[in-house]
Amino acid sequence: MDDVDRLAIARNRISWSRSIVEAIAIVEAQVPASSPVEEAPEPKSSASRPSMNPIDVAVNELKQMRSPVAKVDLVKAATDALYDLMNESVSEQLIYGGDYGYPSFVKFSVPAIEDAAIVGIDQTTEFSFKEDPASPDVIIATAVAVVTLEGGLYRGDWHSGDGEVSIIGELNDHYLEASAEVEVRVVVQLNIEGGSVIPIDVVLEDPRPAVGIADDVLDFALED
Repeated sequence: MDDVDRLAIARNRISWSRSIVEAIAIVEAQVPASSPVEEAPEPKSSASRPSMNPIDVAVNELKQMRSPVAKVDLVKAATDALYDLMNESVSEQLIYGGDYGYPSFVKFSVPAIEDAAIVGIDQTTEFSFKEDPASPDVIIATAVAVVTLEGGLYRGDWHSGDGEVSIIGELNDHYLEASAEVEVRVVVQLNIEGGSVIPIDVVLEDPRPAVGIADDVLDFALED
């Protein structure tokens, strides 16, 4: 900020982002869109006409009534939900019913580290968005990230050359301080009711095999 002031640049021109992906979304939102070219709509074939099922008709009407959402708001909300997991535990813990289980957001294969917590997040792909088939006001955002975990590893469980876990120090006579990087698929549910974007759930799961690159699938307008 001292450099900004010295160069006589207004501070409100500075934006904070936690990844290149989020920075790109912020810049895209600030670039004026070119004037759209009006094109005559193509006649819909009978195969593409919406179903006359009353539920489908009601859902389509709800989609047309909802407020437009800016893509940068979707990106920011999804990114917030992801980075809010910093320092969260990913180890088994006592859950409802007296059993032990992983936290609700942990759906990926956790390395053999005890009391592991997320100490680093590196988002490696941008978020893609699609509508939740179960709700017209929910958008599902997905991306890929690498999370860094740190915790304790019982000395007897460490196998030299395993490669899954790295030793970074010693905790005591029985445990080593261990670290591991895990690639995960990030799935965030976003509520867009009323034009605002609010994260309602985030899950980290094992990545799915790549089957090709698809563009965002959105049936509602995005604000420039």
